[in-house]
Amino acid sequence: MNLAAAAVSVENLTLLNSALTDLNDLSVQESVGAQGQAMLARASWQYGEELERLGRHAEAERQLSECVGHFQQLVADYPKMASYRFGFASAAHAFGCVLGSSGKASEAKAQFIRASELLTQLESDFPKVAEIQHYLAGCLNNMGNGLSIGDSVEQYEEALKHELIAVGINPEHRQYRRWVVNQCDNLVTKYEELQDRKKMEQHLILSIDALQHLIQIGNATYEDKHNLGHRWLALGRQLSEVDRFDDAAFAFCVAKDQFTEMVDQFNRKPHDICMRAETLKSWSELREKQGNMDQARLYLEQAIENEAEALRLEPSQHRNTLTTFQSRLEQMNQQSDAQ
Repeated sequence: MNLAAAAVSVENLTLLNSALTDLNDLSVQESVGAQGQAMLARASWQYGEELERLGRHAEAERQLSECVGHFQQLVADYPKMASYRFGFASAAHAFGCVLGSSGKASEAKAQFIRASELLTQLESDFPKVAEIQHYLAGCLNNMGNGLSIGDSVEQYEEALKHELIAVGINPEHRQYRRWVVNQCDNLVTKYEELQDRKKMEQHLILSIDALQHLIQIGNATYEDKHNLGHRWLALGRQLSEVDRFDDAAFAFCVAKDQFTEMVDQFNRKPHDICMRAETLKSWSELREKQGNMDQARLYLEQAIENEAEALRLEPSQHRNTLTTFQSRLEQMNQQSDAQ
């Protein structure tokens, strides 16, 4: 955290602490009732999250525990109030995240289970509310972390299912689509461990589709566009592994075009140039695998040009990669001369 951000956080903390004190005073007044209790719960939540951002984990845990307690009482007193039920579930999930970041895995899991049970009940009552689906997906995802491969895949697939339902309800919501990408990334990693290439491909394509829709919606971030290039590159490498040469070449072509667009659009960032070089190197390997040595050399030469440019822009990086590319080109030329 930089100094400016830290100053803002401390200021926020002071304001939240003051608000929390006022709300505690109000909460004892009968006239305030449930609304005051709900305000107190939400203030405790915000205060806890601000403390967590500042690294004050024990205090954050205490505030979020109090928040969960407030919502639990509200649900007991007003069991038909959906907003209190959702607040209870969301607070339990947030509390689980803080416990997990403190290394308290079993306690975190208990909160995630509680949150998922509450959210599942809400989903049954309100199946068309996207935010419930989204929170349930996040909770299931966190429950999958740290499990065995088979169990985690089951949780991640269930999480992805609910995130896709949220996207179906609200197709223009950017954050839901970004979470589809995150869920797919988790599953690609797990299916790679399981050596299930078909599932890897399916989830890479789903991730690409989510990112393309993000860009079509408008106001896509640099990260959205950069991630799209990365996913096309990963798909190309995956297809090359199973000798689907034409499909792999198409994926590499799209990845290269995506990184080229970013190089032009974002003032030639070294990392974008480097990723274009990586794409060309992978394309070169594909052509070499096909026995097309002329194109293999051409793409590798282009990769070297890009990596050299990245090195000029960022002298502390890229030298080892450039040397590796150059050595490989020298080997290819020697093999060609020997023939």
